[in-house]
Amino acid sequence: MCSGRCRYDSGFDEWIRHFMVTQSDPSAIATTERPMRVCFVSQLAWGVFAPDSNARFGGAESQMHGLAVALAKDPAFEVSFVLQDFGQPRELVIDGVRVIRYSRPFKGSRALKSLRWLSVGVSSFTRVWGADADVYVESPAGFPTFHCVAVARLRRRATLFAIASDGDLQREPPDVVAAHEAALERRVFLWAMPRATTITALSEYQRAELKRQFGRDSVIIPNAFPIPEAPPTVEKDAVLWVASSQELKQPWLFLDLAEAYPTERFVMVMPSNDVSLFERIQKRAQTLPNLVFVESVPFTEIQSFFDRAKVFVNTSTVEGFPNTFVQSAMAATPVLSLQVNPDDILDRGGFGRCADGDFERLRSDLEELLADDGLRSRMGAAGYAYARERHDIDVVIAQFKEVLQRTVRRASSG
Repeated sequence: MCSGRCRYDSGFDEWIRHFMVTQSDPSAIATTERPMRVCFVSQLAWGVFAPDSNARFGGAESQMHGLAVALAKDPAFEVSFVLQDFGQPRELVIDGVRVIRYSRPFKGSRALKSLRWLSVGVSSFTRVWGADADVYVESPAGFPTFHCVAVARLRRRATLFAIASDGDLQREPPDVVAAHEAALERRVFLWAMPRATTITALSEYQRAELKRQFGRDSVIIPNAFPIPEAPPTVEKDAVLWVASSQELKQPWLFLDLAEAYPTERFVMVMPSNDVSLFERIQKRAQTLPNLVFVESVPFTEIQSFFDRAKVFVNTSTVEGFPNTFVQSAMAATPVLSLQVNPDDILDRGGFGRCADGDFERLRSDLEELLADDGLRSRMGAAGYAYARERHDIDVVIAQFKEVLQRTVRRASSG
């Protein structure tokens, strides 16, 4: 039997001996003195590891990256991360994390679409298997959820699925979600997700929905960021919107706000996702002299936009717990949301307002905030205090380690 990270190219007999021992004695996972092996799987996370690559990623990917890097600082854990091929080497170490790539879909005709995705699935499954982890941590929803659960069940290991969006919990997802997921991918995800050893949520609403829809309990792991010891002191000079170009983000509503307040400076950061929507929004944005349109900002630089914002505006219809809410709070920037308000946190935390889907109310709230420096300052201070207490990476990673330990024990006990 090999210990630590096994190399399967050292002989078939050695591989068989390793396989038989690890499958027949799951208690060895929890009792060995070696570091716990944790494998994160988040297919589009390369852009967070390599900001200069300009590769697209979302909130789930940035959270998986942050947890992986923080966990890798602890010698009690050995951390790997499986993600898609963006032209990087097959395997490398970044910030103490062993980053492993799998193949992206090869180009071909529509007739070969199924074969293309099958090849990706095999590559992903193989890399997840080869990571040889005690626990697999996966987000967001998709085929990789199935790969992690399948590998863990075959190898008698543990899995943790991290809910990223409220849409993950809908058996019949809204059209905006279904349009971006093949029917097969949705079906295999819905089979795999409830079979994860542990499921984490971002809000009490998600916990309740998971219990109602799937009969599963969950534990809340908040979004985590390195919160500064004091809020920024830079001048705040703009109204900010940050999201990808998706219909559910409703970016055109932010342009409506910019048009309504021509003397205020507006900044829109919108990486291209839906190309057609991106081009329409970009074209209209160019007609507004008080709006600065930015296509892409490296992850390492995006916080400076929140630091300089007077107000952050969210116009989405569906989210989980937006990273942008925490990034605004840690910048002492008030949040105005059209519809998203997980667990009424904007009201309870005192750092923002939700318009409950009423655009005119959103516009009125923005007008009030822009006119009242004192109100913005009080909301900003409340937001910073909330972020410091609830979302600091040092606080969250301690909670996450405990969840990982419980997850591995649960899997090893059958």
